[in-house]
Amino acid sequence: MRGRKKKPVEIKMMEGNPGKRPLDDVINVHDIKKVDDGQIVKPKWMTARAKAVWNRLSPALEKLGILTVLDRESFVGFCQSYADWVDARLEAQKYRQDKSEYARRKYKENMKLADKAFEKWRVLATEFGLTPSSRGRISVSKQTLIEDTDVREIEMMLTN
Repeated sequence: MRGRKKKPVEIKMMEGNPGKRPLDDVINVHDIKKVDDGQIVKPKWMTARAKAVWNRLSPALEKLGILTVLDRESFVGFCQSYADWVDARLEAQKYRQDKSEYARRKYKENMKLADKAFEKWRVLATEFGLTPSSRGRISVSKQTLIEDTDVREIEMMLTN
């Protein structure tokens, strides 16, 4: 598919629908809310580090309406990619000081894995509005904040 990726409807609504095009023809956010009738279940098979990311970010994303049951697998990929990136970096650090050929090879292999995992994480983080540039384009309406959450609570969840 050519051109820019389409933004999720939720993000368009949070930005105030800058294009002023009707959003009803794509997907209505309220229809997604009807499908989302429960809490999103965290998979048991995720690593401990990925579960920690899930526990830290999912409550805030759910309250903002960005994370729904339909997004579970993408968010699992986001959490696991972050965990894989950290694990590969930590493994690479074990071989950094050693000057042997084996250590150099292991260091390079782990850094390649880390780079791939980071790229996956970066792409998915952008999809969920979790990078500084993508988050800067999102503004939550006052109505959403009044109905659903406390702004300080969300900021605390995103920064901790």
